[in-house]
Amino acid sequence: MYSLKVKRLQSAEAALEAEHSSFVRLSQLSCELVARLEKGNGAAANNVRRRLDTVTQRWDNLVARIEEHSRTLVQSGKADVRQFAGPAVPAGPSTIERNLKADRVVRPNETSLKVTSMEDHAAAPEEATTDTEPEETTNQVVLIVERFLRHVEKLTAEMEPLQAWTATFSVSKKPDQVRKMISICQEKLIEIKDQEAKVNRLQLELEHMHLSSDVTAAQLKLANDAFEKFAKGWARIVTKISEAMNVLTGHDETDEEQVVAKGIEQWIEGCDK
Repeated sequence: MYSLKVKRLQSAEAALEAEHSSFVRLSQLSCELVARLEKGNGAAANNVRRRLDTVTQRWDNLVARIEEHSRTLVQSGKADVRQFAGPAVPAGPSTIERNLKADRVVRPNETSLKVTSMEDHAAAPEEATTDTEPEETTNQVVLIVERFLRHVEKLTAEMEPLQAWTATFSVSKKPDQVRKMISICQEKLIEIKDQEAKVNRLQLELEHMHLSSDVTAAQLKLANDAFEKFAKGWARIVTKISEAMNVLTGHDETDEEQVVAKGIEQWIEGCDK
């Protein structure tokens, strides 16, 4: 019986992960649409918010329930924590929690619509659900803030190699070193570009947290402080690669080296598109 429950939870995790990119895209498009409608058509903007709120609350409810059931099974000894985590993380958060990363979306603040699952309705009468709504909302907000802080911590750890490179790398202007310098910077640009998408998702998560009326000022300050500290480190990395490429592309190279430098400039422009 318990093995069946584990399989169902794993299946639910996989289903959410498969749909996560679509969920984030929906949130992004909805926020952009709200921004455009806000000044000229407030009613339409609120309608978009309410629709996004409904979808986001359903998502929050599913994620919270999967994590709750997984934790219960593990704590009761009916399941192994490794069944809900990757093989490299023997005692960490669940797969769904780790893989949703920094683009977790927090519901907007235009409605307090309560969304429950079929299991909720079967387990308790409607009145009981209404009574527990404030407590459930508070618990969800705490989970959201804690998850965001874990995302910041995880991404900070991932950035450590780039931070170390930033502190030690210096550009050589010697003609026989130009190709080597360009190759190194090209490699780092790829790494930075990979991390940039995660940084953007982390920032999006923070922005959505600001849209939620359920998040307290103290919780927002905690999230803002964590992100600000992370952003300073990220800025150092971006500044370093930019300065390095400016030096290399401005160097007085031979004709062949100028062609290589031009190619790098075009490659950078392509990455930014």
